[in-house]
Amino acid sequence: MFGRFNKDKTQGLESLANAPVGAPVVVENIRGVVRGSLVMQEAGDIWIEHQIENQEGRRFWVSIENFDRTEATLWEDIEVFDIQGGPSDNRVTYKGQSFKREEAGSAAFTAKGDVDMFESGSVDYVDFSSESGDRLGFERFGAEGAHRRSRAITGNCPNCGAPISVDTMGRCTSCSSEVMADHGWWGSWEVAYGRNVTDSARLQ
Repeated sequence: MFGRFNKDKTQGLESLANAPVGAPVVVENIRGVVRGSLVMQEAGDIWIEHQIENQEGRRFWVSIENFDRTEATLWEDIEVFDIQGGPSDNRVTYKGQSFKREEAGSAAFTAKGDVDMFESGSVDYVDFSSESGDRLGFERFGAEGAHRRSRAITGNCPNCGAPISVDTMGRCTSCSSEVMADHGWWGSWEVAYGRNVTDSARLQ
């Protein structure tokens, strides 16, 4: 079982953190299922990152952490080039909002389900937070130079060029190909914007 949660407000998050692949979940009134998970470990600390697929076939990540406070965060991939600053800086800016460097480290991960990852490996991370509580997270997986691919959720189909629209199997509705897109390189920094969904994330 993951974590030792305070029983007053976080029992729902404990259940979500321990959810198996295929479990139905709700995040901000979005219904979906857990397609895969990363179990992160560093110096005795453990946290979970679930990849969730909604009813339209779009995927997003939700992390559940239980350190100084217990919280769930929904993460949205953004382009590194949209950030002013980088993982080595004390402050970075995104869309006019300033984020202060909070922590950095290197964790071991174990992958479960369909997350387009190695079964295990390592990830470097740098976390930033704003005064409003929003977060920016930089991650760098594994050895440098190996390409990484994941399911496209926005933009155009990389196979036929049509606007992204997928069926229940994650295939393009225009050309029926599996909608996969380049998603960085192993060993290069990727960045995501996170917002707190502690009060709206639970098992369905």
